[in-house]
This record gives sequence, structure tokens and C-alpha cells, in this order.
Amino acid sequence: MKFFAYFIRFAPVCALVCCFGHAASAQSTTPKPKPTPAKKTTANAQPVSTKPKTSTTKPKPTAVKPKTTAVKPKAAKPKPVEEPKPDETAEWDKTKAITDAGERISAVRKFLATFPASERKNEGLALIVTAATEIGNASLAAGDPVKAAEYFKVAANDAPVPVPDQLFNDMLVKVPVNLYFRGARVEAFEIATILEQKAVANADQLLSIATFYMSVENGAEARRVAEAAIKIAPTSSGAYQTLGLASRIDFRLEESAAAYSKALELDPESLSARRGLAEMKRSIGKADEAVTLYREILAKDAANVPSQTGLVLALFDSGKVTDAEVEMAKSLDANPAMSSCSQEQRIGTRSTKMATRQFHLPSKRSRATRDLSGHTLLWLEDI
Repeated sequence: MKFFAYFIRFAPVCALVCCFGHAASAQSTTPKPKPTPAKKTTANAQPVSTKPKTSTTKPKPTAVKPKTTAVKPKAAKPKPVEEPKPDETAEWDKTKAITDAGERISAVRKFLATFPASERKNEGLALIVTAATEIGNASLAAGDPVKAAEYFKVAANDAPVPVPDQLFNDMLVKVPVNLYFRGARVEAFEIATILEQKAVANADQLLSIATFYMSVENGAEARRVAEAAIKIAPTSSGAYQTLGLASRIDFRLEESAAAYSKALELDPESLSARRGLAEMKRSIGKADEAVTLYREILAKDAANVPSQTGLVLALFDSGKVTDAEVEMAKSLDANPAMSSCSQEQRIGTRSTKMATRQFHLPSKRSRATRDLSGHTLLWLEDI
């Protein structure tokens, strides 16, 4: 039993030793291969070069990798705090509440820059016009036409287009004449030009500008502006009357008569157009036609003093002295303030000048002239 136990314990070891011994004996009995004999070479044969072939291609340069430095991550910028949008209505109320004219102009400009699409834009521009005109008028009153002209230009340039009629008539159109008669004539014409550009589509406003030119006796400019108004309103009797008066100031008497005739054609009931035509008929030597026109006016308005005077002058022009004296007596009787002379005084010789007509009496003289509006006035004075 002991022998059997030892056999069991050492049997695997014996088997392993036997395996290694068998492998070693097999390796020692394997025959080695015979070396192959070298080939014989003849005397003429060249020895074969055994040098290895070299490559003719140049080695490619290896790209040098740029050195990279580690970039530190930038600190995140804080998000800007969004300011609340200003309330348009509140800002507008604050702007309108400003009483100082200069500050109001600045505030309105800031408002319009903040709210460029505001529906209050034209209203804001009107506020600028009002404030600038206020400063300009104050400067004129203080005897500073240069400063006044500066602010009046602001008013004219900032006026909205189209210009509201009230703003134009109450403020802007008065500026040129105020500057002109205070010595700032160049500035007056500059502002009139700006206003004309603003009123380019408004016939009535253009006629107001033409009236300014007539007030400073610039008939040529008045005619030009009146003709522009007629292009806009070709059926306007007032536009043709303005053209008639402008042509008269510019000594274009025939053209003036034609303009008044057109005005009367457009508005047959207009007494001013009829009187303007009558005066032009008398001026171009058609006294009889003038007499007819004056009588038509007096038939509708017996107290029309300019037409009474015009009738007297037209009768004298036509050689009807007796009729002229009768009409003269009627006029003096209806208007005793015109003269203190008696109705029986006879008018003698008469002389005519360009802008003044004189009638010599035995002790009195009657003078006819015209005021700025073109009306004919007649009065008697001691010689």
C-alpha cells in the first residue's frame, strides 16, 4: 500500500521527465543540411558588386511644429444691463412743459433724436418754430437784428412741410418784413427764399410771400412768386390780382391790365379785381373804359372812396370836366373830412405826374396818390 501511494505521488513527475528526454533525443538525431558549393567563375567574368544600392531621392525635410503656448481663457464679459426704454408720452409731456424758449428748442431736438419715428414730429417742429420766433422777436425788440435773424433762420429751416397755415400766417410770413425794415435786408430775402421753398405746393402761402416782395417794392420777385402760385391754382382770382399788382409795381402796365382782366373773368363779383382793372385802364389811356368800371363798382358800393376818386380822375382824363366836377362834389359831400373847401369851388388846370396827380384850384389843391395796398386816395389842401 505504501508503495502504491508513493507511485501515485511520483507518477506525474516521472512522466514529465520522460517527455523532456524524448524531445532531446529527437533533436540530436535530426541531420544538418549540406552547404551548397559556390559557382565557379571564369577568368573574364566580372565580380558581382555586393555594394548595396543607395537611394538618389533627398530626404524630405521634416516640418517643424510651431511651439504652442497655452492660451489662457478670457474672462467672460459681464452682460450689459439693458436700460429701460424711455416712455414717449412722458418725455413729450416733459418737453412741452419747459418754459424757457432756448431750453425748449434743445429738448425738442433731443426728443426727436430719441423718437425719430414719432407721430409728434411735426408738432415738435412747430414748437421749435414758436420758440425760435419768440427769441427772434425779443432780440428785435432789444435792438439786435443779427441775433434775431439767426433765430428766425432756425424757425424757417425747422418749419415742417407742409407748413400749417396758422403757423405760417401768424409767425413765419411776418419775419422777412420785420427784418427788412430794421435794416437786415439780406437776411430778410434769405428767409423769404427758405419760406418759398417750404410753401412750394401752397398757392395762398406763395401769395403771402409775393405780398412781402410788393411791400418792399420788388415787383420782379413778386411777379415770379405770383406766377408760381398761378401754376398751382390756375383758377384763383386772387393769384391773378396779385400778379396784376406786382406787374403794376414793376411798371408793366399792359401786363397788369391783362392780369386784372383774367381775375375779373374768374370772379365777376370781385370789386377789388374790377377796381384794379379800372385803374390800369386809366393808366394806359383807356379812360372811358375805366369810367364804366368805376360806375359799376359804385352801383354796388356807393361808399367806396377809392372808386369815387378813380371815377373823378377818369372823367378828367376823358375830358368830361363837368361830369368830373359833379362827381367831385358828391364825393366831398359824402366825405366832408376829405376837405374843408366848398362844393362851389371850381377846379382849374390839372397836371399829371407818375405817382401823383394834382388839381389846382383858385385857393385849394387836390392831390391823388396811392397807399401801399394800391388804393387811390384824394384830398384837398391849402396852397
